[in-house]
Amino acid sequence: MVRTPLPLLRVFTRTLLGNALWFVHKKTALRNLELAFGDRYSHKERFRIGKQSCLMLGEALGEGLCASHRGFAYFEDRIEDAEARAKVAAFERDHDSGWIGLTGHIGNWELLAAWTTIASRSDHNVVVAKRTPNPHINVIIDGIRASLRLETQYQDASPTLAIRALREGRVLGIVPDQDVKTLSGMFVPFFGRPAYTPVGPARIAITAKVPIFVTFMVREGRGFRIQMHDPIYAPKGMSKPDQIAWLTRAWSEKVEAIIREHPEQWPWIHERWKTTPEKLAERGRRALNVGTDRSQVG
Repeated sequence: MVRTPLPLLRVFTRTLLGNALWFVHKKTALRNLELAFGDRYSHKERFRIGKQSCLMLGEALGEGLCASHRGFAYFEDRIEDAEARAKVAAFERDHDSGWIGLTGHIGNWELLAAWTTIASRSDHNVVVAKRTPNPHINVIIDGIRASLRLETQYQDASPTLAIRALREGRVLGIVPDQDVKTLSGMFVPFFGRPAYTPVGPARIAITAKVPIFVTFMVREGRGFRIQMHDPIYAPKGMSKPDQIAWLTRAWSEKVEAIIREHPEQWPWIHERWKTTPEKLAERGRRALNVGTDRSQVG
């Protein structure tokens, strides 16, 4: 299958996986779109956005299979990335450390991770991933990433491994825009509703003294555009909990903004608002609770 031309492979995985996801999770996607946007979109428009987001998840699988066989170079002429490369080069000229590449489940985040091995000084970067319940699937996904010169570190691994990679000058790819009940987090406004959001990226950035580059690989036509924001650093003069909260809110705002711009490119089948303070209390956990006002720090 991986020898199939990319357009046909995209159509196959888009049709097979995308339609299956939509069939199973349609009600969830439509409900989440209504929660996020209210009456901004009609039911017909929510139907279109929700189904398209599932179809694009299918396309992402086909692209990953293609990249694992043909290499990332096969996609390079399909990606507009001049501005993003310039930002990476400017940072790496003045710093020996690595940086955190934080993204959302927008466009193709796996190809974005592979892009860092082309755009950065390190040719073997790291991605932090959620372990799937099926160990055989983990092995397959790890193999695909390894073929793209990416090392997988799972969320339950010690954060010292991620910090070490950053201090070695490598890029750490993180996709923290989902509700993960087992991780330490805080409630951050997401489409006007409190969403339990991991604070791990901020903690790692502060400990390793590296910036967070919020970056997306957005679909445009049959290709992609890398959209990279300026680096975010923890503001000075704050307590560490306030720094963590500030950074977490800062990157989450940028993720929400890109979803608002391209709603059909985010997986609405995900239950982003599933964790509540009450559910956390039932598990004997609580969220980070600080009252940082971001406007005070610019």
